[in-house]
Amino acid sequence: MAGDWAALEEPGPHFRPSGDSVVVLPFRLHSDAMEELLDRLTPLVAPPCFDARYVRAAEPGALLTLVLLAGVHGVEVPALPVPPRALIPPVRIPDGATPLSENVAGPRFAERLADLGWLPAEAQALSGVVRDLSRNAIEHAQAPAWVAAWQTTPRELRIAVADSGSGFAGSLGLNEEPYAVQEALLRGRSRFAEPGRGLGLQRVAHVVGRLGGRMRVRSRTVELAGPLPWRNSAVRMHLPYFPGVQVEVVIPTRRVGRLR
Repeated sequence: MAGDWAALEEPGPHFRPSGDSVVVLPFRLHSDAMEELLDRLTPLVAPPCFDARYVRAAEPGALLTLVLLAGVHGVEVPALPVPPRALIPPVRIPDGATPLSENVAGPRFAERLADLGWLPAEAQALSGVVRDLSRNAIEHAQAPAWVAAWQTTPRELRIAVADSGSGFAGSLGLNEEPYAVQEALLRGRSRFAEPGRGLGLQRVAHVVGRLGGRMRVRSRTVELAGPLPWRNSAVRMHLPYFPGVQVEVVIPTRRVGRLR
C-alpha cells in the first residue's frame, strides 16, 4: 500500500522552519500520533508552524485533525499525502442535503466502493454512514466540517468526519462533556426536539457493528471508543483538548459481502 501514497518532494534550501512553535510531524500520521500532537500544542504561545517534510502516510482522521488545528490557529495546512485512489479526499462538507448526497456520498462514492470489491448492500450501507455522519456534523456543530475516506491498508477502510464546533456539551446545552457524550451516543439525545432526531450516530454504530468494524468518537477532552454496541464502553476523560468533534469509523475489508 506504500506505493499508493502521493509522493512528497523534499523541501528545498529555502524551507528552514525554526523557532519554539515549529511542530515536526511524524512519518505516519495516525490517531495516537495526533493525540501526542494535541498534547504538544497545549503549551504553545505562538501559532504553530507544521513541518510536514517527513510525512509519508496519513490516516483520514489524523489528516482532518490537522485541518482543524490549522484553522483554529489561523495557519496554513501543510501539503500531506493522500492516496490517489482515495474514496473521498479531504473535503469540506457542503450545506444542504442535495450537495451532500451528490458531492460526498452519492453514486460515485458507491461506484468506487464497488471497484474495490464491495457488494451493493455494503456500498449502500457505507454511503448511509457517510451521509449520517456528515449531516450530523453540519446540523449539530453549526461550524465548518470535513469528511475523508480511504483504505489505509488493503484490509482496512477508514471514514472520518470532523468539525470545529462546540462539542457534544455545547450542542446539547449541557455542562459536562462526558455526560453529554453518553447522552448523545448511548441514549440518542439531540439538540432538536422533533421525534426521531438524535439517532444518526446510533444508526452508524449499528451498521459499523454489522460490518465487523469499530468506531471512535472524540469530543473536546473526552473519547468514546470500543467494541460495538457501546453498552459496556467507558468514556475516556481528561485527554488533550480537541477543537470540536471527530468521528472515525474503521471497517475491515475482509468482511466484504457479509452484511445481511
